[in-house]
Amino acid sequence: MAPNLLLNLNGVACHPLALPNGRLLDQTGYDWETGLLILNGSSLFPPIYQTPTDDQLLEAVEMCLTPFSEYRFLDRFLSVSAVLFSAILAVMRPALATAPLNASTSKKIGVGKGYLHQAIAVTATGDLPQFRSVERNNPSEFGKVIFTELLERKPIIAFGNMDGLLNNETLSSFLTSQVWSDRNLGANKSGALLRNVVLTMLNGVNLHVGKNMAR
Repeated sequence: MAPNLLLNLNGVACHPLALPNGRLLDQTGYDWETGLLILNGSSLFPPIYQTPTDDQLLEAVEMCLTPFSEYRFLDRFLSVSAVLFSAILAVMRPALATAPLNASTSKKIGVGKGYLHQAIAVTATGDLPQFRSVERNNPSEFGKVIFTELLERKPIIAFGNMDGLLNNETLSSFLTSQVWSDRNLGANKSGALLRNVVLTMLNGVNLHVGKNMAR
């Protein structure tokens, strides 16, 4: 019987990755220990210091915030900290078991919430996210949209125009699940069990989430 030459692929990243255990994956190619495939490793990125100095850390922070330098935030310290966390989270997502919801809000429309998420997505994946609209009070439909996006291997699931209070049990469960299964949009048959390795984004006017989602 011929040996199995197929590799177990757990994820693909287009940039170096720092694993939760501190190990750095910065070389292009397949990593046998994690099953991750790294494309465009250290050769296309600035050097990554294992023990950075304070100046090097500040330089890295400024580089991460460059795409967002022209944004005007209501509370600069808290908002900029949140944006920095979101940018790092988007890059690190393939190496994490689960990830929190990435949400942005404002008091009125047309202030750039969608552009903010686009900048984060492009920084991490090189592609613009496709914003989806879904009825927030329909958990079944929410689950189908999520499953369809997972099935299409989207690195980011983005929902727009989620104004006001959001307290969706399906989304809460998805954010804390490492695997997910549901029905495809337009179908009644349940699909396969898929790994949840996506970053979930949503935005809306006066958006605030319920207690179960803010835990």
